[in-house]
Amino acid sequence: MHKASSGTHSKQEISIIKTCLTQFIPWSGDYIIGSVELCLNAISEPPCDEDITDCMTLYFYPKPVITCPPDLSVCIDEDPFLLSGASPEGGYYSGPGVLNNIFDPQLAGAGNHQITYDYIDYNACPAQCTFHITVNPLPEFDCPEYGPFCQGDPAIVFEETGVFTFNGDVVTGFDPVAAGEYILVYTETNAFGCEASCEFVIVVNPLPEFDCPEYGPFCQGDPAIVFEETGVFTLNGDVVTGFDPVAAGEYNLVYTETNAFGCEASCEFVIVVNPLPTVNAGPNLTIPYGASVTISGASASGIEPLSYFWSPPSVLITFLIQGESQFIQLTYWKWIRMKIKWKL
Repeated sequence: MHKASSGTHSKQEISIIKTCLTQFIPWSGDYIIGSVELCLNAISEPPCDEDITDCMTLYFYPKPVITCPPDLSVCIDEDPFLLSGASPEGGYYSGPGVLNNIFDPQLAGAGNHQITYDYIDYNACPAQCTFHITVNPLPEFDCPEYGPFCQGDPAIVFEETGVFTFNGDVVTGFDPVAAGEYILVYTETNAFGCEASCEFVIVVNPLPEFDCPEYGPFCQGDPAIVFEETGVFTLNGDVVTGFDPVAAGEYNLVYTETNAFGCEASCEFVIVVNPLPTVNAGPNLTIPYGASVTISGASASGIEPLSYFWSPPSVLITFLIQGESQFIQLTYWKWIRMKIKWKL
């Protein structure tokens, strides 16, 4: 930059003023010296006979040397920040997204932005430099959705390529072992190193709660029953609505209930059908009237413990028969009858 100084003349000294326009181009030596004197010579014309010379000095100041900070990249969701790094300090920044030397990535928007740094030194000489700030976008994705699950469903492995966290810990899958609502955070990072996250909820519904049914034990041949519960009964994989104890044995049934969430729970229970006992009252007997006889040869077998009785009991004293009837019929365990006759 150059600065000029010159002398002045009054109107009495110059009666006619003409404007002279000229151009001065400094050469390298002028800058080295730091100043140059320029003189304007006015040659008088008759009747004037005195020439006039006026000189001015141009002073040369070096142009400020400034440097801008290096180009940088930021993510669009970063907070506004104060620009710095230009030298010498004391200038001001301008450009897209810049206000009061503060750069706002969201205000600037995604893309490459040129930022200008202007500086004026103490000699009032200006200088300027530029650099670029690239505002990178965030990754775009659909937030994951998983569930709802039923308590006890098989564990899953997440399919997405991002990072899942639960309570601050990184997880790669989910195991619905307990009913409840679980808040997870999913994060993706793009090629620019910018991250975006979302929250989602996994719901684990409870299983139905019930008491496992109990039926039996039955005796072989007992009447068939109809199940009272509202769930589903299966026997050997087939749905059944009741049970008929036609044959002795142990029968494994499965009972299943489904709640309002569509979750199922099952239990297994056993129905026992006991076989009938085998009894033998012995051979028919003929005895004289008024005599008594001891009954022998009666037997019974089956699942212990067994109990037995004779009927009608009015004609029996333990196993001794007494009576006046010509013919009585005794029943042992009510299925087998033995006929006894008195001989008159």
